[in-house]
Amino acid sequence: MVEHPCEKGLTRACFTAYPKWARQALAYKLIHILLPKPLTMRLPKNLNQPLIPPGIVWTPGDPLPPGTIKPPTTSPAPPETGGAPPLYTPPFTPGPPKGPGGIITPPSVVGSLLKSVTGVISGLPWGGSSSWSKYANIFGVAFNANLAAVDLKIGTVGSPTDNVVLEIWNGVAEYGPTTLIVGGTSTPRAATSLPIFSVNQSWVRFIFPEKPLLTYGSTYCIAFSRTGSADALNYFQVGLCVVGTWPVYYKGSEVQWHVFYDGRIAYRLYGFPL
Repeated sequence: MVEHPCEKGLTRACFTAYPKWARQALAYKLIHILLPKPLTMRLPKNLNQPLIPPGIVWTPGDPLPPGTIKPPTTSPAPPETGGAPPLYTPPFTPGPPKGPGGIITPPSVVGSLLKSVTGVISGLPWGGSSSWSKYANIFGVAFNANLAAVDLKIGTVGSPTDNVVLEIWNGVAEYGPTTLIVGGTSTPRAATSLPIFSVNQSWVRFIFPEKPLLTYGSTYCIAFSRTGSADALNYFQVGLCVVGTWPVYYKGSEVQWHVFYDGRIAYRLYGFPL
């Protein structure tokens, strides 16, 4: 009888003759080595397959070696390479996890989408004048939540090298931001990490590590500013989804905010509803 190339295990001869099956067998063994026992305890420990040497005809219904999992209908598959018929490859169906076992998806670090205002049609330049160094747009939420992240369509014009910071302020529609909320300052984003601005650019995420509280019924403002000096050649733009008719608040080094109706910024809020 001709010795089957995989009779002695996953040898070089086995990988040469049946590379696809040998890779599957190796991967199956690695499952038992690398995964925690609660995930593999209900799986078969061995991946046994009948060896079909040349000249032997195997038909459905013939007995299979111990440990082989027989599918509803079975027949030898065409050989991967020339020569003898290949190993019969039985499928396996893992059983349900035992107890609390199974794959656990870790919780998101930014939670779920709280609010989304999208559809960028234009850009608002900012950071090019010291009189207009900080901008803000008003918003509210439909339920209490801890804010974890804000996405904006912020991009560069020229080559700014400082950082961009977002802040969440309490606000009044007629006057704009009033007081910075507790924990309402984001982690800075380097200008060099931002894309060149375009209305079709990707979202830029700002993380709020302290996860400040947003309360339903309150009025807030998303404020954004640069950490460096104003530069008329190297500045930023933020995406607008409404041009005009919507209040944008701005200020320079002075305390008072000013309002003009230039548009509504596009944004996405992420966090944890309460």
